Amino acid sequence: MFRLWGQSVTGVLLASIAGLVLWPVVGAKAALLVYVILLLLLLYHHLYHLTALHRWLKDPRLDTLPEGRFEWEEIFAALARLLRRGARASGFATERWTLPRPRAGSWSATGGAAPA
Repeated sequence: MFRLWGQSVTGVLLASIAGLVLWPVVGAKAALLVYVILLLLLLYHHLYHLTALHRWLKDPRLDTLPEGRFEWEEIFAALARLLRRGARASGFATERWTLPRPRAGSWSATGGAAPA
């Protein structure tokens, strides 16, 4: 779990270091601009993969699982292992096995809110 957080925190730290190193060289405004651009690129990276995950969850099949980069590669690989393990346990072909749908009345059917 730390590896997932560690990679994201490392990106923020590297952007911060780049901004601090550039500050005396190019001035405060330019260094801040570089810092903001780097953070926006990091945000874009995560939003891109979250969007891909959201699209995939609408029809979760192994053959349509998106490919991730950096920490997202590990997340998608874990999902692929989960799908393969479930396919083997249920005896279905791997490509056709999907995640079970939440039952009505279960906590996941309430939008992710835990039962009271």
